[in-house]
Amino acid sequence: MEKKLNTTDTIRVFADKFLDHINTPLLVINDDLTVCCANRAYCAKFTVQRESVENRPIHELEDGMWVKHEAGILLKRVLAEDKGFNNLEICIRKKMHPHYFILSANPTEFDKKLILVTIEDITEKRRTEQRLQNIKTHEETLKKQLLEIAISNKKLEDKNRLLESLLRSIPEGIMITDKENRVQALSCYFEHLFGIDPQRIQKAGEKERTRLMNLYAPGGEEVSHKDLPLAKVINEKKPIDNYELLFKQNGQSRHVTINAAPIFDSEGEIKGAVGVWTDITDRKKAQVALHENEQRFRTMFENHRAVMLLIEAHSGKIVDANKAASLFYGYTKDELRLKTIEEINMLPPPKVHEERLNALKENRSYFVFPHKLKNNRIRWVEVYSSPVITDSKELLFSVIHDITSKKTAEEALRNSEARFNTVFEAMSEGVLVFDTFEKVVMANRAITDVFGFEEIKHIRDARGLFFSSFHFFSPDGELIDSDNWPVTRVLRGRSVKNFEVWMRKKNSSQRWFLSISGEPIRDEEQKQILGLIVIRDITEKKKIQEETDRRAAEQEAIFSSLPNGYVIYNTDGTVAKMNDEARRVIGYQDIMVSMSYKQRMRFIRVETPDGKKYPVDQLPSWRALHNGETVRNEVMHIVHSKGSYWISASASPILSRESKITGVVMQFADVTPMVTLQQQLESRAAELLRANEYLEAFSYSVSHDLRGPLNTIEGFVSILREDYLHDIDKDGQDLLERILNNVKKAKNLIDDILNLSKIGSLEVKREKVNVSEMVFEYLNELKENQPDRVVRFEVEKDITVDADPHLLHIAIENILRNSWKFTSKKDRGIIRFGRTKKDSRYVYFLKDNGVGFDSSYAENIFEPFKRVHIQSEYGGTGIGLSIVRRAIERHGGTIWAEGEVGKGARFYFTLGD
Repeated sequence: MEKKLNTTDTIRVFADKFLDHINTPLLVINDDLTVCCANRAYCAKFTVQRESVENRPIHELEDGMWVKHEAGILLKRVLAEDKGFNNLEICIRKKMHPHYFILSANPTEFDKKLILVTIEDITEKRRTEQRLQNIKTHEETLKKQLLEIAISNKKLEDKNRLLESLLRSIPEGIMITDKENRVQALSCYFEHLFGIDPQRIQKAGEKERTRLMNLYAPGGEEVSHKDLPLAKVINEKKPIDNYELLFKQNGQSRHVTINAAPIFDSEGEIKGAVGVWTDITDRKKAQVALHENEQRFRTMFENHRAVMLLIEAHSGKIVDANKAASLFYGYTKDELRLKTIEEINMLPPPKVHEERLNALKENRSYFVFPHKLKNNRIRWVEVYSSPVITDSKELLFSVIHDITSKKTAEEALRNSEARFNTVFEAMSEGVLVFDTFEKVVMANRAITDVFGFEEIKHIRDARGLFFSSFHFFSPDGELIDSDNWPVTRVLRGRSVKNFEVWMRKKNSSQRWFLSISGEPIRDEEQKQILGLIVIRDITEKKKIQEETDRRAAEQEAIFSSLPNGYVIYNTDGTVAKMNDEARRVIGYQDIMVSMSYKQRMRFIRVETPDGKKYPVDQLPSWRALHNGETVRNEVMHIVHSKGSYWISASASPILSRESKITGVVMQFADVTPMVTLQQQLESRAAELLRANEYLEAFSYSVSHDLRGPLNTIEGFVSILREDYLHDIDKDGQDLLERILNNVKKAKNLIDDILNLSKIGSLEVKREKVNVSEMVFEYLNELKENQPDRVVRFEVEKDITVDADPHLLHIAIENILRNSWKFTSKKDRGIIRFGRTKKDSRYVYFLKDNGVGFDSSYAENIFEPFKRVHIQSEYGGTGIGLSIVRRAIERHGGTIWAEGEVGKGARFYFTLGD
């Protein structure tokens, strides 16, 4: 017969064929929010095995993150309304880092009680957005940075122009030598260049000249006169260009370049050389400065947190972008360089023109545009642009400031003001704001409700407003004048906190209680500009306080009269409160109240049930105070000067709203009579144990003594049947057969009595037992003994229980033998074994279609020797079901029977598992 797939099998097939091929993490949960299936993507994403996820409640997965926030409510609503939800974003913290997920849940098409949950990890996306939002700049800082950039550019331009001017007009030194490298002529600039009289240079030899001019290689090494350009030109007879040397003048190093050429006569013979000495010190410095400025600009451009773009002015093409721009827009730099600014700016050209005109009218140095990011999100930005000319190309240097948060804040401010006005009017406390001339500036509806005014705004006299209609009194009944009124105090610059008064209308006896607080409002220079008072009607609070005081008194009376002892400890271990029963049993005296635990132990001895001294750090109140434990029913022996008592103590920490321990409450009961009774019961139990041992010995002795005569009788009858059968007539043979049958019955009865007595003393050793196999094996054994009987066995497979195999086998044999016996007169017997569930516990059953019994005898059939059928028809000792009940009860279970005459019997039992 084709096996029908259950829901779990269907889901597993669905997962193998479809869900495991989807890269998105998926869960399938049933109507009690238990996970039926998790696909491979889910297991890979959260690094779990499928077996550890499936068949577990969803709130146990990932620390319950899938049902936190509103996800749990929505999942239940999906089941209740058969309507899914999509794109629910949740945020959890794992290892102190936030992770973001998108949840969607929808009923499956093939089973509406199953929900398909998809989980999309958007953590990286959110982290990127978070990093972009963290790029904050302020307008003033930006202006300062732009000014610094402009100044740097101006200095760079000035230095470049200066460098170009110097290069055009710089004087040069000319030196002419003969073929022996003796100086023949010098330009006057040498004196300016080297600070040496040209005559000295001209008269000096090669070595001396090198020393006088203080020449070095560019790296600072000394140079030989033979390596100088003019000497080389003479020796090598070819020109040298831009030979660079270093010389020192007035303690400073300067750079020169030398261009040298040989001088030939008309015959081509070397006559000497000419060298042009050019001071390039300033050019060197300018090159270094230019390089440093370029590096500073590039470093600033690349690393600045502000978004920066270089844009071609005429085409709008983005030429370059910094890292901040790449992070902000979500594009790589190469992707940005392929775009134009019009692809990012979402305003159409007419609107762009309109914004530029508005900036001109409002004298703004920036434009406000909506820019689209790579993820298609729109961010509002302020764009600061200035022209830059480079390589004959006009560029716009644009600094972009994200003002989305500012726009949101402005909108939030408007909403906040609206909410403030709503809250201000909805406040239950009356609020009055007035200026220093006592003119009312603001008043909410509550203040008019408290005093019954119709309109009080713009009234000049804020004090007279109240005293014209009411009398005010202090809590002790003294009349309050206007000089002591809170409005007056606030106008004098003083704060008022919870100023309590009661008032009544003039010509009226009805009273109201008020609590008034007030503060002066000051400007930045601490000058008072306004006054504020808040008036709260505390009439009901006063009534509640009176009721609270009354109840506190009642609770104190109840606390004192409680039959159990109660002690409340402070955090330092001292006693805050205790009732009379605690004083009596624990023996606390007034002097001990302020003592610590260890100090009190000098007057009181606390013992464990086995007579040892109780450690202080194991006392229930100590554990509750220092460990935050809730200790229940700890039995201890208290000994002090006024007596000794056994108590059962419990203690629990008293927690504040912030879950901080503020004290400990301990309650205990005087169990001295119970302990005395328990000791008596233990003594009685020991006596019963000894009696059971005597009873077992007696049972064994009786069974042994009875078996001896029965065996003798059986032996003699067997001899008579074997040796003298031909001498005994038919009636005698029948009597011998009866004797043997009764001897057999007596032996079976002895065996059953022994089994019944032994069951009570056997130790129950539980292990896993396949009871289905046990039932099936014994039924087959019964069938082998009576192969001619037609009986159908229906045994549920693989029922495994936690039980003692020996005791369970005794019970199964007896109850099956009972069903086998009482179906013997049926042409086609049926014996069925299985289990069902009742109140979350397994109940096992055995049913047959035998003769049945009257249900009114359902309890009697388990009593020894109580029969509901004639013994001659069905035999048996009458003890079998008694043995079954004893074996089941030894497992902590129960057994009961149901039946109808002619319709079979049904036995149900549990095993305490």
